Amino acid sequence: MRELILRFTENREWLPSVSHDITEAIHAELTELNADPELRASTYASTDSVLRLIVDLSRTRRPPNVAVPPPAAVDYAREFVRHGLPLDSLLRAYHIGQATFFRRWSAKAHETIADPDDLVEAVELGANWTFEYIETLSDGLVRRYAEERERWVRSAAAVRAQVIDALLAGEPVDPERAGRRLGYELGRHHLAFAINDEIIKWNEKVK
Repeated sequence: MRELILRFTENREWLPSVSHDITEAIHAELTELNADPELRASTYASTDSVLRLIVDLSRTRRPPNVAVPPPAAVDYAREFVRHGLPLDSLLRAYHIGQATFFRRWSAKAHETIADPDDLVEAVELGANWTFEYIETLSDGLVRRYAEERERWVRSAAAVRAQVIDALLAGEPVDPERAGRRLGYELGRHHLAFAINDEIIKWNEKVK
């Protein structure tokens, strides 16, 4: 597996072409990613970093279970949070990437290895190695995704709390801007209010 990876990447065009194929495959299946054109560049950057880590592990003869998500892959997970995309979609993107990479790697192995027994062994080792590699990366990315989502939710909640405090205090507030922050149109006739625990606690403190 390691020897073949290093041999394949002697051609400097091979790795970028695989990154391109993976990016296209991910966006073809996960069409929700196409809502923001900038996400395609993030997909490619993440994919490229993950593939280059494979090369680095092969060169240093380290096992796949020591892999740590590279910075571009972590940024990609954060982008999913910021775009409101679920964790399942992120994990699906990696499984699509694994399948596409293995398909390209296997095709190259068939071109390179003449002996049928060696070919079977190489393909089996490659399948096991890439599976363990993606599973290891996925574990790390799940944690990064959860951390970013928690930070993002708290940040959004803090902004909404500031707007609500300003409204209750009678401070001058731009209704359109406040509405965007609250996710609720303020400039209309209101029949009722929906309040949460934070507002109740705030009122109790005022009393």
